[in-house]
Amino acid sequence: MDPLDRLRKSAKGKEALANKQSPSLTPALRTVMLVIYGDKTVEEFEDIAAKLPAGREAISRLVALGFLEIIPRPVPVEPPKKAAAEPAAAAAKGTSLLSRTLSGLTITKEAPPPPPPVEKLDETQLFANARVEFVAAAAALGLRGFSMQAAVEKAATSKELFALTNELGLSLEAAKGAKEREGFLRRVDALRARAR
Repeated sequence: MDPLDRLRKSAKGKEALANKQSPSLTPALRTVMLVIYGDKTVEEFEDIAAKLPAGREAISRLVALGFLEIIPRPVPVEPPKKAAAEPAAAAAKGTSLLSRTLSGLTITKEAPPPPPPVEKLDETQLFANARVEFVAAAAALGLRGFSMQAAVEKAATSKELFALTNELGLSLEAAKGAKEREGFLRRVDALRARAR
């Protein structure tokens, strides 16, 4: 059994799962059978099974009992080799492969235009935009963030909101993960950059 082969339940395996009194399918093996779904490799299913009571070897045991079928991985088909024929065809036409490749490129001497300037926000606009961002972040915390929601509601200026950035960011990371925190901090930094 190749680690990159795929697995699926056999008809016998599906029947054994439906029949809760199957003597050859122990409760530990039944649990492993329940996690066999989707398009995963033998190796991926063995990693999952390793975390269960039956262990990694349960997969090979289920295959041996006929409850699981192995779907061999497809053999990759190599595309026809035309790269070797291209230089010969180019030489026959009197052009090199390099010159044909470069002929499709356009070279400009001008640099691309600079991005438009970012509109600066006055205190009222900055506070309104920051408040939306902070309220949304505090609401994402759910009931855990009740005190953060209260602090955001209490803030009367953008400076007071920005003072909550680190604490709110850490709370977001604890509740939702590092990605959520990083996104929040990026958006807050973008707002700070727009302050007048």
